Amino acid sequence: MRRWNAVVWGLAILVMAVMVFAAGVQAQSTGEAMDEAGLIAGWERLVQSDPETQVFERIEEKRYRFVTTRFPYDGEIEVINTSIDSTAGMYEYEYGYSFGVVEVDLSGVDDEFYRRHGASYGQFLEYTFLYYDADQEKWLASWELDYGGIDDASCSLSWWSFFNEYLVWLLFLLILIVVLIFSIRKSSRHMKKALAGQDQALSDQKEALDLARQSTELQKESLAVLREIREKLGAGSPDPE
Repeated sequence: MRRWNAVVWGLAILVMAVMVFAAGVQAQSTGEAMDEAGLIAGWERLVQSDPETQVFERIEEKRYRFVTTRFPYDGEIEVINTSIDSTAGMYEYEYGYSFGVVEVDLSGVDDEFYRRHGASYGQFLEYTFLYYDADQEKWLASWELDYGGIDDASCSLSWWSFFNEYLVWLLFLLILIVVLIFSIRKSSRHMKKALAGQDQALSDQKEALDLARQSTELQKESLAVLREIREKLGAGSPDPE
């Protein structure tokens, strides 16, 4: 019994530890929200991932040191405006994405710069048009979108989000089922032992009754023999004069 209690307490402590760990993981989640801060965070991530970006360092909020080989530039870049389209546009309605844009300004450049490097700067602007995927909690660039497999991907991500959100409770339910199974098996073993004990007691009682019945029969036989002896003795004795 003590061993069984130790197992139950061990499982309970394990469940509590898993719940605390999951709560810590959720608290440290790095998902990007569908707001200005999340949009800028997604844009920063994309610019830093650009192979042409040499330096991208935050100077202050919405201002960065920026060096790129996509076009000749070594200076500062500033976020001057952001916009998130909350209406059900084509991407959101048909593919499940919401649209956001980050408007930026390169310090110290003139119209001649944009005229000379319009094509390469236009490529860089593709990093400022982002699409929010609620399942991944992430802002994506246009080349990261999966139009053809969006239904399957969304379904898969939805299932993953479901398991990720309810993982602790699923583990708790699983452990509860295991504990319940062990309890039922333990109760079943006790019941089998009790039934076996009852069967043995009934067998012993039956054996005792059989012995008592045999004893009664022997007593009857003994009385019959004694009665027969007395009758013979009475018949063979002489009459007194």
